[in-house]
Amino acid sequence: MGSENHAMESVAVVAVPFPAQGHLNHLLHLSLQLASRGVEVDVHYAAPASHIRQARARVHGWDQEALRSIQFHDLGISSYVSPPPDPTADSPFPSHIMPLFDAYITGARPPLAALLHELSGSYRRVVVVHDRLNAFAYEEAARLPNGEAFGLHCLAVSILVGQLNAKLLHENGLAFRGVEHYTPKEFLECARRARPSSKISPGAGILTNTCRALEGDFVDVVAGHVAADGKKIFAIGPLNPLLPASASKQGKKRHDCLEWLDKQPPGTVRQQAKVHLIIWVLRDADRGDIFVEGAGVSRHEKLLSEFIKDTEGTGLVITGWAPQLEILANGATAAFMSHCRWNSTVESLSHGKPILAWPMHCDQPWDAELVCNYLKVGILVRPWEKHGQVIAAKAIQEVIEEAMLSDKGMAMQRRAMVLGDAVRASVADGGSSRKDLDDFIAYITSVTMADGDDATYDPMKDPERRPRRSTDPGRNYGYMVTPGNSNIVKCNLCGKVTQGGIKRHKEHLAGTGGDALGYPRASTQLRREMYEYLEKNRRNQPLPNDEDDVMEVDTAGIATVEASTTRQSSRITAKRNKRAFAVKISGKKVQSVAAKSVAAMLRRKPEDIVDERRSGCSQSTMKSSTKTEAEVHYVDMQWALFFYECGIPFNVASSRQFQIAIEASCQCGSGYKPPSPYQLREPLLRDCVKETKLLRAKHETAWKQYGCTLMCQMDGRIEGDAT
Repeated sequence: MGSENHAMESVAVVAVPFPAQGHLNHLLHLSLQLASRGVEVDVHYAAPASHIRQARARVHGWDQEALRSIQFHDLGISSYVSPPPDPTADSPFPSHIMPLFDAYITGARPPLAALLHELSGSYRRVVVVHDRLNAFAYEEAARLPNGEAFGLHCLAVSILVGQLNAKLLHENGLAFRGVEHYTPKEFLECARRARPSSKISPGAGILTNTCRALEGDFVDVVAGHVAADGKKIFAIGPLNPLLPASASKQGKKRHDCLEWLDKQPPGTVRQQAKVHLIIWVLRDADRGDIFVEGAGVSRHEKLLSEFIKDTEGTGLVITGWAPQLEILANGATAAFMSHCRWNSTVESLSHGKPILAWPMHCDQPWDAELVCNYLKVGILVRPWEKHGQVIAAKAIQEVIEEAMLSDKGMAMQRRAMVLGDAVRASVADGGSSRKDLDDFIAYITSVTMADGDDATYDPMKDPERRPRRSTDPGRNYGYMVTPGNSNIVKCNLCGKVTQGGIKRHKEHLAGTGGDALGYPRASTQLRREMYEYLEKNRRNQPLPNDEDDVMEVDTAGIATVEASTTRQSSRITAKRNKRAFAVKISGKKVQSVAAKSVAAMLRRKPEDIVDERRSGCSQSTMKSSTKTEAEVHYVDMQWALFFYECGIPFNVASSRQFQIAIEASCQCGSGYKPPSPYQLREPLLRDCVKETKLLRAKHETAWKQYGCTLMCQMDGRIEGDAT
């Protein structure tokens, strides 16, 4: 009983990483940071089992006791092929792990939804911190009555600035090109499926693995942008532990390379004139599952003995996973030749080590630009445009000598040391990142309930989920899913989430909202209350068939414009509409009629319109007759492109159900959002099966009354039993 009470008084933080090494590492470091703070937060980490194992095996700077403070949950996904990397591929992007990404995007949602639902009943609040690629995690958190979501941006914040206004970067002398220029089309399409929204943060805000010492000006730009939606950015980096130079000597189990490093003088590479000691890390790119049979076999084993002989006296060769943090923290390490993934970039700079940049794909070319030309703590080894070329050993040697021996290189090293001190100061007491992390923890653990004695979190009593000074009656039956975002409201009676503000929520309660599905169990009194308030604040009567496009004025004095195409209504029309509705809700026989608008009752069913059209007896409507030939041709072209791109047989255009779907979409109106792959695969499929069973039941009843005729194929086979 005591543990149950503890849980209900606590907050559950659920980390949901994307299954790629850098992303797994980001969220595991953050999870460990939160768990180590000793506050009333239980931290959960949800990922496929093999990737939980991968993240735990590769995390550095934390001991096993720290890992035991995290509760790990397997997001079981379907099996996928895990081929080795292709060294002959045109692009350096690891396209061989795309089967993993596809399987994850398709299968991770249901187990996560089940986990969140379970935690929701056991904790006061459930905070989902998800990789920004995992939009489904935000959507599932929004379904919880006590859920909230924050996106973790695993890249540089300056990339977001480039997406918002690249001119700001150009003014700083930076050449910005988006990630899409360095990423294959197949991954971009995968990313769009994973995160269809272009919003920086659809949830309550975003967390970033950066600090003001690295990107202060860019953090301010993004903060101003998200603040317009009532959200906040928490710059809490670096997430990785900041190790002292002696850290590698403190652990019980040490990598062999650390013993070798301890024997080298401080800054060995810089001090030994023309001799450069290098740790060579030779390993294949990760497979989708790094533990699959054969994944540990390296292509370099045959050449390893020869390479070790050739490099004898110039360094050390590692063929497995290197302890990167401990190597960077060691005083003998002078520089880091890196592909410039943001995770590695922050780890290097937080330990005061300059970077020799060798970008490969995705965000790495931009990170190299930021390091070399903005922070000026790096030298470019090879530009991305030459990724298909072999770089000569002499060219690499010249870059190393420039970095370690030239005046320019010495100045770069000093800047890196100063920047490292500033980064480390940001997470110390009084630092900007420390403050942002404290603010984030304070936010998610705050007890915002109106009744302080009630240990169960009630979002309806949370003042952050209701606009200040609002007396709108709709607020008594719903709350903002995300604090500060009044556009998305959740009904506390049935759990329905509506988009379009409090007006659309009231239409849901009144049953008059057109495409806002009504609450089927609403009482007559509730319907009347919502309708009368809507009518009281209605200033314009919409054009025909646009009954939702109205202007509503809240009692707080704030006007919310739903559309601009309206016309002034006559008093006679307004009175007639009002009387019509009054009859519906005040009569003795108040049934499903009250849940429909007048336009909805007069509108013909799509099935009837299509059947009439297919019979050849249909007549063009006034609205369709006013469309120009160019307008109709444009719509035809969109459908044609859809058929061509998706490989749909042309005879589908003659399908009755296809035509019904188009007619239903047109009646729904502009802005209709088609179902997602998950909806088609899960809830809608169940609904269609249910409809089919009901239809079959009707037919079976008719068969008993009138009999049944079985039709067979020409070859005489009958697929079924005759009774």
